[in-house]
Amino acid sequence: MLAGTYSLRVIQDTNTNGRWDPGNYDEQLQPEILQERELEQLRANWDLDVTFEWDSTINGG
Repeated sequence: MLAGTYSLRVIQDTNTNGRWDPGNYDEQLQPEILQERELEQLRANWDLDVTFEWDSTINGG
């Protein structure tokens, strides 16, 4: 990878359609929960190991 700052975005796909869906007010459906984390700076030609823990206190997830 190229050197730079990256982020990780994880979506809780509650209806298993493979994509993020917004909510639907008329059907009383909440949007799927999305969590994003900034990662540490990546140096050129280095690997970055990341451990992601789902934060269940965010958006009721």
